[in-house]
Amino acid sequence: MVYIASWDEFVERSVQLFRANPQTSRYVMKYRHCDGKLVLKVTDNRECLKFKTDQAQDAKKMEKLNNIFFTLMARGPDADISEVSGKEQVEPQPSKKVQQFHLRKFLGYLDSSLPYHSMLSCFQDTNMQ
Repeated sequence: MVYIASWDEFVERSVQLFRANPQTSRYVMKYRHCDGKLVLKVTDNRECLKFKTDQAQDAKKMEKLNNIFFTLMARGPDADISEVSGKEQVEPQPSKKVQQFHLRKFLGYLDSSLPYHSMLSCFQDTNMQ
């Protein structure tokens, strides 16, 4: 498990990995609030690709990657992802300290927006009651 330094290389290799084996591939996001670090991992149990960042601008890139994976999972691994986009950031970049704060705020919102029991209910089969 080696971290990939370049975002573009991580996205390209992640999409290739998913397309090669869509049944066993998975995409995981992990955020450590105390460090302000976001780790993205794509694996198929044989190859593992990881990307680590603490920059808020990478959270916007992560949103685009999420949209790419949503497209590939919904339309199939042969889907055209050229039109997939995320929200583009057009304002100038703030300082690193401000970026880390915004990243923590953004990911903290994601963590608190859906309670754990609600996530579990999404996966429960209603026929098994």
